[in-house]
Amino acid sequence: MKYWNLIFILYLIFSFHLNIFSQKKNNSNFLTESSSFDKIYNTELNNKAYRTVFDSSSVVDSIILTGEISKSKYSYSYDSNWNVLVLKDEIFADNHWGNFIKISFFYNDDGLLLDKKIEFWNGVQWELTSQHYYSYDENNFLIQTIIESPDGNHQRYNYSNNADGNMTSFVLEEWKNDEWSNLKKELYTYYENKKIRTHTKQYWENSMWNNSSKKEYLYSYNLNDKLDTLLINYFSGPFLNLRFSIRISYSYGSNLNLETAKEDVKVGNYWENSSRKTFTYDSNHNLITEISEVWEEDYQTQDTSWVYHTRDIYTYDNNNDMILGEHEVWEGTYWAKRDCFAELKFYDSFGRFYSFPWMQIEVFYSKTITSITDGDDYPNSFVLFQNYPNPFNPQTVISYSIPKNEIVQLKIFDVLGNEVLTLVDEEQSAGSYNVSLDASNLSSGVYFYRFQSGDFVDTKKMILLH
Repeated sequence: MKYWNLIFILYLIFSFHLNIFSQKKNNSNFLTESSSFDKIYNTELNNKAYRTVFDSSSVVDSIILTGEISKSKYSYSYDSNWNVLVLKDEIFADNHWGNFIKISFFYNDDGLLLDKKIEFWNGVQWELTSQHYYSYDENNFLIQTIIESPDGNHQRYNYSNNADGNMTSFVLEEWKNDEWSNLKKELYTYYENKKIRTHTKQYWENSMWNNSSKKEYLYSYNLNDKLDTLLINYFSGPFLNLRFSIRISYSYGSNLNLETAKEDVKVGNYWENSSRKTFTYDSNHNLITEISEVWEEDYQTQDTSWVYHTRDIYTYDNNNDMILGEHEVWEGTYWAKRDCFAELKFYDSFGRFYSFPWMQIEVFYSKTITSITDGDDYPNSFVLFQNYPNPFNPQTVISYSIPKNEIVQLKIFDVLGNEVLTLVDEEQSAGSYNVSLDASNLSSGVYFYRFQSGDFVDTKKMILLH
């Protein structure tokens, strides 16, 4: 089955959790920084979880991620310079860990990443899904990434940088009809202090670049040189008309730890409350709670007030390393662990940034360079795995194994028991299979997928969140 495109999407989600370039000075640092500009309060958090302090005992060995209906484990191995060599994702099903995705990294003598190989476990062996190649200029700034996949769906990113190594543009191209064709362009400008000033997106249509959107960033600082206010203006359309603005205001405690971040939205001529976050710390300045609230109107009384939304709780070991992160959602009268709106995050001792959309993460550290062994394989039995990712929007993968030739049925049902899709209904040979589901035409909610092969029947739940 041709599932390469979906696997590549899953890889992007998977690989976002590790900024593998963060040890070197190149524009991939900007990629991590810019992705968090809409939540820029992260950069103001003054605690161990957000500081870069090298300590080999704080190197991440593995991370277990627990969701409402699924569980995953990321394992890391390193070379003698603590560059990540292998990053592997396993899923927990039928009481044991099983292989899912493996990413292998290859470096030059300067520690720059040259090649990245992504493989998917097909139930018997690792199968290549894509290969990434990286090129740098004489300053070791990234200038090109080429992504090749077995089905010929290749992509290329071309980067331009300023003298400070900040990315000024990148162009995304696809391999089509035996030549590279433009798809998308992004442009960046900066202030003298290297903070981003504008970010413009353009798409290639009718043989020309057409504007899509633009963000403009305006900063102000307090007397302690801490970010006081960030104003973001949002423009869209071919003429980049101003649509709305967001203003984020920050306040700090006497020890300069960030205590609150409040977001207001301006549509037209008026500023309105939108959301706010409150941060608390332990005696070692480690972030222990992050509570978010939203400004809501009571539809009965028409009164408006701040209402709890989410809460993140962090626990640390004696080395002040984050070992447990928990995400909760306010259910009206109580807090409950949920996946939705989750973003549990931390930095390791190398400054690598990790972010996970799961309700719980457990982090294990090691100062010993480790290797990674493969999990179990499954072609000797009937197995239906939990779909991944889950929850999903709008695509996910359902995997299963059959030990002999059998008629296989894989169907999707809603919560009322109505059949909404038939994904598989045919005789298949013994082996492992990965079926992609695109739920773009389905409504958000809970669904069930039912697998039947011979006398074996199994049903699992999945959640679609548009």
